[in-house]
Amino acid sequence: MAMGAAPTPTPAADPEVVRVALQEVIDAWWTDEPEDLREDLRDELRGSHGIPQEVDRHMLLRVRRALDRPLSFPEKKILREMVRSKVLGITEESLPV
Repeated sequence: MAMGAAPTPTPAADPEVVRVALQEVIDAWWTDEPEDLREDLRDELRGSHGIPQEVDRHMLLRVRRALDRPLSFPEKKILREMVRSKVLGITEESLPV
């Protein structure tokens, strides 16, 4: 590779890099959410398996801007699981082994 040339992008991003970027976006979003909306969302998620469509769209847009690309289907699934975990207060330490 010539000096100063940018490396060619890899077809698939490193999953750990993507996971860290997703967590940063989710944490920033959650920090910005007012407490009353947090409570409403917690209540809504306790009775469902997914996340509300408006939250899903909002998070996909934020992540797309952060990564400068759309997410793949597996990455979208990870994002949704991470959002649910954040909203419901589930940490890796609290999950059963």
